[in-house]
Amino acid sequence: LALLPYAIAALGFLAASLAIYLQGLRPLLPDRRALLFALTTPTAIFQIGSIQLSFALTGASALALHWLEKRPVAAGAAIAALCVKPHLAILWPAMLAVQGRWRAFFAAAGFSVALVLLAGAVFGFDSYVRFFADLSAAQTLVTQRGLPSRGAELLARQPSGPGVNVLA
Repeated sequence: LALLPYAIAALGFLAASLAIYLQGLRPLLPDRRALLFALTTPTAIFQIGSIQLSFALTGASALALHWLEKRPVAAGAAIAALCVKPHLAILWPAMLAVQGRWRAFFAAAGFSVALVLLAGAVFGFDSYVRFFADLSAAQTLVTQRGLPSRGAELLARQPSGPGVNVLA
């Protein structure tokens, strides 16, 4: 995708992540008509405009939930895809361990290691060293300059007042 013009890459990424989202949610919803609601939630509409990882991560989580009983290795592979978000890389394995779902746990661990090795082979293992070296500089930048996240910017622009709370 990086070699394509931005608009084409963004639309391709959005289409692929939307397909994962819908594929993951479909078996968890009562019928296909419910997918319309999944597509019209505020977070889904925001995702369409921001083209972030939300659709892909939600879809992978839903697939993991769906596959956990009958296909624990496939569930582990879906969970491994979530390791791009550190909190998910901690919470999912913790949940699997607490529930004693060891096949899914070890599959997720194995696939996560494979993804780390693949990324290191493609982008160079020194990229991990550079990433960790830059963490303190990024933390300082955010904490000292107070750089807001996009979500914080959007929340700051939300209307407020007594009438708005009635709508919520």
